[in-house]
Amino acid sequence: MRWVIAQPGTAWGLLIILTLALVIGLVLVGMNRRVILEVGQVADRTKVTRVPVQVDDSLATDADRQAARRDAPKVYTGDAVLLTALADGVANLPAALADATSIDQVDAAIRQRFAITETSLRLIQSQAAGGKPTAAWRRRADKLADLLRTTPLVDNETYQQGVLTPGERVELVVEGMPPVNLRSADLINIDGRRLDAQLRMLALSAGFAGEEIDAVVNSIVDRKAPTFRLDRALTQQRAELAAAGVQPRGVRFNAGEVLFTRGDVITASKLELARGESQAYWTLGPAYQRYAEVAAMMGLGALIALGLGAYVSAYSPKLFARSRRLAALALLFAGALGVSCLWAILQPRAAVPAVCVPPVLVAAILVVAYERRTALAIASLLGLASVLAVRLPIEAGVLPLAGVGLIVWQLREIRHRGTLIRAGFVAGLLLAAITLLVEQLRLPMSQPALTQTASSAALAGIGVLLACFVVLGLLPSIERSFGVLTPLSLIELRDPRHPLLQMLQQRAPGTWVHSMNVANLTEQACQRIGADGLLAYVGALYHDAGKMNRPEMFVENQSGINRHDKLAPSMSLLLIVAHVADGMELAREHHIPAPLWHFIEAHHGTTVVEYFYHRARKQHDQARKEAGATAADPPEEGQYRYPGPKPKTKEVAVMMVCDAAEGAARAMPDPTPIKIEQMVRSIAERRLADGQFDQCELTMKEIGAVVQTISKSLASIHHGRVPYPEETLISKDRRHAPGIVVPATGSVASAG
Repeated sequence: MRWVIAQPGTAWGLLIILTLALVIGLVLVGMNRRVILEVGQVADRTKVTRVPVQVDDSLATDADRQAARRDAPKVYTGDAVLLTALADGVANLPAALADATSIDQVDAAIRQRFAITETSLRLIQSQAAGGKPTAAWRRRADKLADLLRTTPLVDNETYQQGVLTPGERVELVVEGMPPVNLRSADLINIDGRRLDAQLRMLALSAGFAGEEIDAVVNSIVDRKAPTFRLDRALTQQRAELAAAGVQPRGVRFNAGEVLFTRGDVITASKLELARGESQAYWTLGPAYQRYAEVAAMMGLGALIALGLGAYVSAYSPKLFARSRRLAALALLFAGALGVSCLWAILQPRAAVPAVCVPPVLVAAILVVAYERRTALAIASLLGLASVLAVRLPIEAGVLPLAGVGLIVWQLREIRHRGTLIRAGFVAGLLLAAITLLVEQLRLPMSQPALTQTASSAALAGIGVLLACFVVLGLLPSIERSFGVLTPLSLIELRDPRHPLLQMLQQRAPGTWVHSMNVANLTEQACQRIGADGLLAYVGALYHDAGKMNRPEMFVENQSGINRHDKLAPSMSLLLIVAHVADGMELAREHHIPAPLWHFIEAHHGTTVVEYFYHRARKQHDQARKEAGATAADPPEEGQYRYPGPKPKTKEVAVMMVCDAAEGAARAMPDPTPIKIEQMVRSIAERRLADGQFDQCELTMKEIGAVVQTISKSLASIHHGRVPYPEETLISKDRRHAPGIVVPATGSVASAG
C-alpha cells in the first residue's frame, strides 16, 4: 500500500497491463472455442475428433424434411355449395318432372340442363311416387353425391400440374366431411375430352342406367365448374407439419477419426461436423484437458500483455508512468485484436488479412504518436496475439510481422500527406507478394487453394493501403488521444502566416528575427544528436511569443533607448520574467498544441537573470558604502531566477543553449570562430553546472556535439567581412565622426 501511494503512476500502469492481460486471455479462450471455417474454404490442416461425439447430420435431416414436404399431400378444398347443388338437382329431378304430360311442359332451363327427351322424361317420371322421388332414386342420388365428394373435378391448370406427378398424394377436404386421401391421377379435368366418359362411369357407379345417365352427366357438364380447388396455404401448412415430424439424423464419430484433411474444400456437412465436434468437446470432453487449454490461453495472454508492459516500462518509462496514455495504448491494442477476431469470424477465408491489417494500422498510428521502435515492438506483439487468436499455423505468423516491419520501415518521417499513401502502397504491394509465398507453404497446390491464396494476398495488400488512408484521416484524433504532435501538424505550425507568428512579426520584429535564428540553430543541433529537429524548430519559433506584450523591454526590439535604465532591477526582473507567463497565455489563447508549451515555459529553466542580478548587487554595494551598516541585506541569487520548470526534453535543453548563444553572439564586438566556440561552451557548461539539464537526459557527449554544431553555425553567420580601402568608404574628414568606429584593420562597424 505504501508503494502504491508513493508511485501512483506505476501502480496504475500495472493495473492497466493486468487488465489487458485478462482481456487478451479471454479473447484467446473465446476464439479457441470457435470453428474459423466457412463453406468453400480450403482447409489448412487435418481435423481429427478429440472425443467420441454424436453429431446431428443437418444435411441428411434437411434432405429428409424436404422429402417429407414433397410427400405431404396437396390439399384440395371442395366447393360445398356446388356439390350440394349438383346432388340436390339430380335427387329432386323426378319430383320436378312428375306433373309434366309432355316434354313441352318441361321448363326450358331444366330441359337443357338435364338433356330431357320424351323417352328420358317418361323414364325419370317413373321414379316418382306421389310427387316425390322413389327410395331407389334417392339411394342412387345419395351415392352420386358421395362419389362427387370423393372425385375431384378440377380446372385444366390444376389437372396438368397433377398429371406431371401422377403418384402425388391428394387430400380432399369438404366442410362437414372427413378428409379423403387420393392420388393426383384421380383428378378429373372439367375441360378434358374424356370428361363425358368419366362422368358416365361415375353415374353408372352410382346405379343410374340408360338415359338416366345422360341426364346426370348433362347436369354436371352444364355447370362445368371445378368442384375442388387447390388450397395452397393449407397445403404449405401440411408440408411444414410433415417436415417438423421428421426426427433428426445423427452421425457418430469415435475419438481419433478424421473429419477432413488438409487441402479439402469445406462443405456444409463438414462444417457442421466440425462445429458439432467442437461443441461436444467443450461440453463433454475431459475436464482436465479443457481446463489446461483455458489456462494455457490465459497464460499466453498474460505473457503478451506483460511483454508489452515490460517493453514500455524499459524503453518508454514516461509512457508507462502516464496512465492515461498507457490506457489509450491498451485500448488500441485490445480494439485491434477484437477487429482481427471479428474479421476472421465473419470471413474465415480472409483470416490472413484479418491478422495482418489491424497490426499494420496500429503500427502506423504508433509511429505517428510515438516513435518507430515502440511501434515495431507493440504492433509485432499484436500480430502474434492475432495469429494465436485466429489459430493460424506458425508460418502464417510471418505475415503480420512482415507487414508491421514494412510499414515502420516506410514511415521514417511523415512530413507530407503523400508519405502515408506511398508507404501504404509500397508496404501493401510487398506484403501481398510475401503472402503469396507464405500461403504456398500453408495450403496444398490446387485450384481452390490458388484462388484462396490470390484473394488473401489481394485483400492484405489493399487492406494495408486502406489502413494508411484511415491513419491519415485519424491524425487529429491521434494527436488529441496521445497528446502528441505529428510532423504534418508541426509543418502547419511553422508557417509564418500563423496568426500568433504574424502578431510576433508585427509587434516585436527583433524578437521574430531572434526566434528564427534560434529555430535554425536548434533544428541543426537536435538533428546532430538524433532528437526531433522539426519539433525543436517549431517550439523555438514560439518560445519568445510572450515578448510581444512588452517588446520595448527587450534589447532586440530597442532602438537606442533602454527603458530599464530608469527602472529598479527588481522591477525590470518582473517585466523580463513575465514574458514566460505571457507566452503561455498566448499559446492557450491561440490553441497552440500542449507539446509546444514546454518550449515556452522552460526555455530559461530556473536560470539567473544575470544582468539585473549583478546590477542589483552593484546598486546594493553602492548603497552600502553610502549608508554603512544600516543598508538592507544584499539581493539573493534565488530572487533573480526564472520560475522554471527546467527542461524535461532534449529539444528544450538544446534550445535553451541556442537561445542564450544567439543573443550573446550578436552582442560580441568582434566575433571569431574561436571566441564563438568559447562563448557557446561557457554557456553550456554554466547551464550544466547550474543543474538545468538534470531532467532531460542530455549526455556529455551530446552536449559536446551540440556545442560544436551551434558554434559552427554561429561562426558562419557572423563571419568576417572582406576589408575595403578606407578611401572608398569614407572621407578623411568623416573618419572620426560620432557613431562610426574604424578598426585598425580598416573595416567598418556600427557603434550601435
